[in-house]
Amino acid sequence: REDVINIDFYPFKNVDIVADILKLPFEDGVVDGVICEHVLEHVPDPSAVVAEIHRVLKPGGIVYVVIPFVMSFHSSPYDYYRWSKLGLREELKDFTEIDCGMRSGPGAAVDYVLAEFFAILLSFGVTSLHQVLFILFLILFAPLCWIDYLISKFKTSENIAQHFYFI
Repeated sequence: REDVINIDFYPFKNVDIVADILKLPFEDGVVDGVICEHVLEHVPDPSAVVAEIHRVLKPGGIVYVVIPFVMSFHSSPYDYYRWSKLGLREELKDFTEIDCGMRSGPGAAVDYVLAEFFAILLSFGVTSLHQVLFILFLILFAPLCWIDYLISKFKTSENIAQHFYFI
């Protein structure tokens, strides 16, 4: 959307501002909202990133964060962390929680883990073959994701959720 500014450390096609996430090019308290999906696991100091988000966010502004819980290593370029729901709440304790829950549940987690497992097993250490097999197995096991619609209401399904979100 025109009213959304996309920031990244790399000048991809849809990036509006190339910047260091630890030094956002905004004054204090001027941003209406921050969307931080699948970012915090890729930075060495997620608490510093959260502090920077807090710095630029207007009072009453909205932050939306998505982080992995049960998910294999995925460098882009690095991959450092995983959070439980409690861990995510702790990381974002300086914000007022509106909602926090599963973004992707156990079915999605099992899909991803099985795809990774069989890609490792059948690629015999060949990276390019692993990448192709991983995508193929993700598609093959994708019907497991539908199970999330059935069991996502169970509190215990958070035990192996793939992702959590925080608003």
